[in-house]
Amino acid sequence: MTTSSESLASAADATVEELRYGDGPNNTLDLYTASQSGGIENAASTRNLIVYVHGGAWRSGDKSEHKDLASKLVAASPSLEVAVVNYVISPRKAEDGPAVRHPAHAADVLRALHWLVDPPVDEDQGTRSSSLRPKPNLWLVGHSCGAHILSSIFLQSPETSSSASLVPSPDLIQSVKGILLAEGIYHIDLLLRLHPTYNDFIEGAFTARDSYADVSTPEFTAREGTSHIKWFVVQSTGDSLVTEEDSVVMYEALAKLYPGTNNVSKDFSTMTEDHDEMLQTDAFKDLLLRFLDLNEPKEILSEDELPPVASMKEAVAAALLPNSTNLLS
Repeated sequence: MTTSSESLASAADATVEELRYGDGPNNTLDLYTASQSGGIENAASTRNLIVYVHGGAWRSGDKSEHKDLASKLVAASPSLEVAVVNYVISPRKAEDGPAVRHPAHAADVLRALHWLVDPPVDEDQGTRSSSLRPKPNLWLVGHSCGAHILSSIFLQSPETSSSASLVPSPDLIQSVKGILLAEGIYHIDLLLRLHPTYNDFIEGAFTARDSYADVSTPEFTAREGTSHIKWFVVQSTGDSLVTEEDSVVMYEALAKLYPGTNNVSKDFSTMTEDHDEMLQTDAFKDLLLRFLDLNEPKEILSEDELPPVASMKEAVAAALLPNSTNLLS
């Protein structure tokens, strides 16, 4: 595959390059590096890479909307690279184009991650062989549906799930050091119980079905080789679009998958802004940077502290009862 790159901007704090990781029209990412590093071709010593996967209900959003966050991160820590990934999105209406269904969105993100870990050599463009550069430590950030995309890739779905085609390579898994899930969509049946009007974009991304349990990531299991990955679930108290219940279910599912470890943490109190506004704050930037230095989780539940249920499936089933007044009881 030919790698194309175009310098989009150069400022005192960051150089931004648009890079193509695949052949699809949305298969591009913006790579932010400290200006003195000279971009992807010369940044051999800058190998801590944050990869940001945007939200937008699987049908909107663009990498350009997150340039401020990426620039702030590079300015705060010039040793970092930040990649903001575009991926295929579903049309809002049938007349807007052919349907795009899960796992197509996540497959694009997975393709981008594989490319970042092992970019192809392009003699015409002069891209350096990955063998000449240390592989990056990847720190992944998914916002809203981006959180579902990342958890679909790095957790193990049921064999019958459409997510089963998402298989990260062992090399990619080992490169991932942490995954931050912010304001995420996780258990889709629970989401629709809380927000029935969301069926519009859910059906656009997944088709209409009686249950979405097989694509709801709290129902997944731990993927082989991922025991070293740190997970951080973030939820804002001011989010009006995605409420805390789904994040709690995801956090508890992860805590059950990695019991007795320091791999799972959460922060449900620092952020107070609405769903998209929180991304523009210094508080979110600082939270993300602290995660990169996270040695001990802020909060972790032991097995004894987890809700007394036999499985997450039973917990979610209880939450989805029509007459339930407390979705977390």
